[in-house]
Amino acid sequence: MITLNKFGNIYNRLVCSITGLSTDIKPTNMIEGMFISNGSVFTEIDTGNIYCFDAENKIWYCENSVPQLINKRTLNILAKNNIVAGDTIYTIDQPSKFIDNEAGTGDLVHYSSITEDDKFIAICGGTTTANSFVRIYYINSDLSLTLVNSITDWDGIPYSVDFSHDEKHFLVTGTFTGKAKWYSFNMNTGSTTFITNLYADAETTALDGTIYIGIISHTDRYITLCGDFTGEAKFYQIINDEVNFLSDFYLDNNNTVLDAMSVVGQFNYDDSLICLGGWFTGKAKLYSIGINGTLTYLQDLKADVGTTVLSNYVDYAKFNSNGKYLAICGLFTGIAKLYKIENNVATYVADFKADSNDTALNGEAYYIDFAPNDNEVIICGKFTGKAKLYTIGGSYIVYLNDLQANSNGDAITNDCTSINFMTNKNYCYLTGYFNEDMKIYKLETWAYSANDGVVTIGSTGNIVQGARIGYATSDIVNENEGAITTISSVISVT
Repeated sequence: MITLNKFGNIYNRLVCSITGLSTDIKPTNMIEGMFISNGSVFTEIDTGNIYCFDAENKIWYCENSVPQLINKRTLNILAKNNIVAGDTIYTIDQPSKFIDNEAGTGDLVHYSSITEDDKFIAICGGTTTANSFVRIYYINSDLSLTLVNSITDWDGIPYSVDFSHDEKHFLVTGTFTGKAKWYSFNMNTGSTTFITNLYADAETTALDGTIYIGIISHTDRYITLCGDFTGEAKFYQIINDEVNFLSDFYLDNNNTVLDAMSVVGQFNYDDSLICLGGWFTGKAKLYSIGINGTLTYLQDLKADVGTTVLSNYVDYAKFNSNGKYLAICGLFTGIAKLYKIENNVATYVADFKADSNDTALNGEAYYIDFAPNDNEVIICGKFTGKAKLYTIGGSYIVYLNDLQANSNGDAITNDCTSINFMTNKNYCYLTGYFNEDMKIYKLETWAYSANDGVVTIGSTGNIVQGARIGYATSDIVNENEGAITTISSVISVT
């Protein structure tokens, strides 16, 4: 069973974080009214052991032991400790493959969001009030799209859309009257019903300015609003259909107000952390969320392993599905950076590069996201190539390839604005300033041949965290021992 625990600008499903004693019976269906989804985590208080849940087989696997990975299609997936020098990885085709264009209207798409069950995808955009739009499409089995809902009559431009993880609500933000609108969502038909505008405070003070993005947290408990408005960034709590203001964000724990606009407020997997990015002093900040929804400033993210501050603004931030990594992108020196998260502290790991020759990215990056297996990352924006695929593992980032504009292998020449990975299929949708509202890509497969002759086929990166695909040499990072093992050359298969 493969599930996408995150997509686009949010995590894609409710992954439980459970604590208990080793003597407790681990639940395999529900806990306190919540279904235990694939990839949920159980931490034993008395032993420190961490277990990950296999929802298809109703089994808890201990992460502290050597995993026994068996592919459900009779293919033998080798555990990373079984990989030794002399093994060979073969790549089949390119790591990312263009599939199709969809819903082409030539409109400028600012943002997109996909439902947890891969059933609907929403886009928003426009350059003027006259051509602004919010559209919701049904995703057919062949990945083609059918328009089922078009929200019209905007008196401003919608800049972001977001589905709640339980697929009961829908959020739109922008420059229009109200700035942030909250809808109920019908997961059977794709229809929406307006509920309320979000307000600037605990009263009914209207939001002013522009709300560039609204993000619903992974547990559907919270919302962040970011933009260029009074307060610059705001934090809300969701209770059923209601959305209640909690607080503004501050530069520090002294209630120093943000001194410039914010652009993103991203949650980690269990809603215990938020990364706030924008134009304000520090550019990117980490906050913890208390039990009662109280925000506590933790740190500013640094540009390197020292104390160098980020040189320019941050456009986007994203945690991976287990909260161990955080990626940011924007217009600062380096354009896109990876951080490791330990004990609520973000430590710089490395910059993303434009190619395998260590060339720096040469333009602004609008969006960054982790693929379902957390081993791949796609960055998109204004730089040469517009959208790039990477694999990560340990302290390594390796460039794989540029996403192509079509099946002819032509380069994308128009800026790209967002990415959405599907939950149950190895595909993603790319939006941008091109004639098609969305482009569809498949993360391609690899074949692995071990010394013992066992051949395994699966999706890129699933064999081992940190597999280096598409290079003359392939390094495997053994995170358990902190050692690097070099295996034989990668060979392309035609």
